[in-house]
Amino acid sequence: MRLLNMVSVLGAGVGILSSASADPRQDKAAQMLMKQGYKFDEQVRFMPTDTVLEPVKLNPVKPRDEKQFVEMEELIAVTSSGYQLSKKISAEELRVIGQIQLGYQDAFDPRVGRLPGKDPMGTPGQDGDKADSTPTRPNPPGRFPNPRPFPRPLDHDDVLESVLGADSRVQVTPTTSYPWRTIGRVDTGCSGALIGPRHVLTAAHCIYDTDTDSWLTSLNFAPARDGSSRPFGTINWSIALTKKGWTKYHSTNYDWAMIVLDEPIGNTTGWMGYGYNTADSSINLNVSGYPADKPSGTQWRSYCTSVAFNYSRDKVSHKCDTYPGHSGSPMWKYVAPNYRSIRAIHTNGASGGFYTTDSESNRATLIDAYLFNTLQRWKRENP
Repeated sequence: MRLLNMVSVLGAGVGILSSASADPRQDKAAQMLMKQGYKFDEQVRFMPTDTVLEPVKLNPVKPRDEKQFVEMEELIAVTSSGYQLSKKISAEELRVIGQIQLGYQDAFDPRVGRLPGKDPMGTPGQDGDKADSTPTRPNPPGRFPNPRPFPRPLDHDDVLESVLGADSRVQVTPTTSYPWRTIGRVDTGCSGALIGPRHVLTAAHCIYDTDTDSWLTSLNFAPARDGSSRPFGTINWSIALTKKGWTKYHSTNYDWAMIVLDEPIGNTTGWMGYGYNTADSSINLNVSGYPADKPSGTQWRSYCTSVAFNYSRDKVSHKCDTYPGHSGSPMWKYVAPNYRSIRAIHTNGASGGFYTTDSESNRATLIDAYLFNTLQRWKRENP
């Protein structure tokens, strides 16, 4: 859980442009956010980029008390027109969210798990674990007390996505089969996955640069991109959403975000399910995205077994091979024949660098009750 002892606090603020003439009522997306209870902050400074931006240093900042916890959980939104808005969540609501034990979304929806198509490589277990041959239904929702604090190491200061030892990545081609067509490239150079008709799950550092405290402007999304081919086109973005734990405190525990697209391309491609289960302490995970060391715009997948999940923590250490550009890639559990559930978002790599040894580990943000319920809220409020 996030409410543990705080390690350190960074006091940087968000990059904004003061503008007396800024009027969010001129922006349809901003109007919609204000109807949801968001308050207009300011017109923002975008930093244009078409390359992968990796923060120089991050810290696993933990809130020192409930007041700061509520502030870090505050919702932050920016529209493509450049309006930043924010919305607070009460401590009472956060306490309820933190007590929910199980969460699943769309994992058994026919548009997600049962779209026609076969594995691009034609191998029976390449999308997941052949040992998980029997689909399992989620247990009914329940409540559990907040877990006791769990000893945890500090996150790495660097965020280099890494190939660990021998490179196990395999190119996905064609990318037009499910689930690969739900995964795409964000124009910032990152990866992301559709989890709804127009909802892209990605890493927060793919939309907001903590080194300059600036929002990134190139957030358009090309699902199933395959080199120069964009079988579903490039979809413009409308809103980007994250939390103040990322924009103000630069905490790696908040390195996750959603991009809301202009068009519901997910109704054509389908989308991935996502969820969490505190009983899953070890999961075999798939990851797929767009690494910068491979031919431009090509999708590459990897697979890692027995990834330890501890819901007292916010990050997951894993052995899937990655490289810059994989940031924001979905990491999902697969149970044959049609159950797929994103359980983490890949964010960063090993201290050894881009290519390092098997003894190193890469990192991802695990989906817990707070993250899950925020995604639910964002999808509900931005249909």
